[in-house]
Amino acid sequence: MEDPHLLGILQVVTDNITYFRENPSHLAWTMMHYRGLEVSLDVDGRFHDLDLGLSQDDNDLLISAYSVCINRDGGFRDVNLDIPLEAKLNKTFPDWISVLTNDQYKYRSLYPTEEFTEDYILCSGGNGLEWNSDGFIHEPGPFGFDRILFAGFTQAEVRSDIEELVRGYVTDSEVPEAVYSFIDRSILINENKAERNIHRYGHEIEKRIILEGLDGERVRAAFRFTAYLDVVIEELAREHVGRGLEEPFKVEESRRTTYDYKGVEIDLSGVEASAVSSTIIFQHLFELDEFFPEFSDYRNMPTNHVAVSNWSRFIHKVDESQPEVQAAREVISSYSTKDHFRFMDEGKPDDLIAAQKVLKQHKPNLRYQYLLDTITNLDKKYAATEDPDERRELVIVAEDAADELNLLWGIEEGWSAVEFLVNNKIRDERKKLARLDEQLQTHYELSKGSCLVTMPDNAHPSYVEAGLRIAQEIVDNSLEQKESKRLARQFLRKWK
Repeated sequence: MEDPHLLGILQVVTDNITYFRENPSHLAWTMMHYRGLEVSLDVDGRFHDLDLGLSQDDNDLLISAYSVCINRDGGFRDVNLDIPLEAKLNKTFPDWISVLTNDQYKYRSLYPTEEFTEDYILCSGGNGLEWNSDGFIHEPGPFGFDRILFAGFTQAEVRSDIEELVRGYVTDSEVPEAVYSFIDRSILINENKAERNIHRYGHEIEKRIILEGLDGERVRAAFRFTAYLDVVIEELAREHVGRGLEEPFKVEESRRTTYDYKGVEIDLSGVEASAVSSTIIFQHLFELDEFFPEFSDYRNMPTNHVAVSNWSRFIHKVDESQPEVQAAREVISSYSTKDHFRFMDEGKPDDLIAAQKVLKQHKPNLRYQYLLDTITNLDKKYAATEDPDERRELVIVAEDAADELNLLWGIEEGWSAVEFLVNNKIRDERKKLARLDEQLQTHYELSKGSCLVTMPDNAHPSYVEAGLRIAQEIVDNSLEQKESKRLARQFLRKWK
């Protein structure tokens, strides 16, 4: 890495390391500009192997500050200062619940209820949470530094001489406008869920625009509308009926024709969207061959009936290359519309039944619908029986259907629209339905990595209290996993 502007910013860090050690958020502010330069210059700015003359601890702090400027969402990993507790070091257990279930929290949709959130924090393994030396749960970055050390860095007011030096290196480069555009965009993405979704999924839209020769301006406008509509629906659901996306909600229930979100006014007149992620459906339908040819006004994008229509066309598409298909079509067309209505009362003739059976056999995509129905009808089938074994089997069948649907769609690894639609449906339904019936397993399966299992001797009393309650629930529930019960009993023996 030889760019003089990047090296200059690193020199500012090394010359002022004592100041930055005492003000970690200011170090992250400095590295935010470093990251902006790195991206805008399109250079490899890795400095981890450079000898900067720093101690190991200071070098680790520098790398940690740089890490909060990189996020898969495209934004910076800063807190929301409108949620004061989010920026608090050493959060108690109630503090964590309050932050994660706050409607303004960036990832609020991942934590539908307080019960789910409690379970996630203490029981889920591999959730990125660990115990710090003071006996509090925290989210460590590289080398164990709590990310909260850098809280508020995007709005930090650094010492004037340092600010002048850092901005000077940006201005002196060939791309100052690009740097500040990157920083502004990253801050916007951090604060605006709709823009975050546009950034996250937009590359798929751009790919389809190029591959299919679509009208880029119209498709981007439609996609942007659906991204904002997703957020608006969620906001309206909470505002008007006190519920989130986990329960059915339609825009018309709000009696609103417009909604202002983060300064962007969304026109809701005529929108027939339910609380389903229209952004994901929009991207999902780009996989359907018959969806590409043309787009109408954005109101007819897959936020309403067009999604259903195109999915239906995909599901019922017939393989016309087979000779028996043409013969079957001739049989079907020999009957008039009036005949078909008459058959509803009198029953279908044998040749018509045989012809329709031939077409069904040559609809290769019907399996998709069956699998999707298996998943989305889980709640109805679940409610139809009170037998806990049957209910558990229904969930297993639905999970298997999700796996097969992903395989049919050609998904091997990584995030995708289908995984979101299918796997998240299973996860949400399983947690929601389990909460309705105490006979079912209601907690994540405990493991050696769960915070409840690894709770240190100096843990804050709020964690001990919550741990005792949850561990007892696990022990008392006959359907919890044996290993969970063993670990829960071990916890109770230690802390009771």
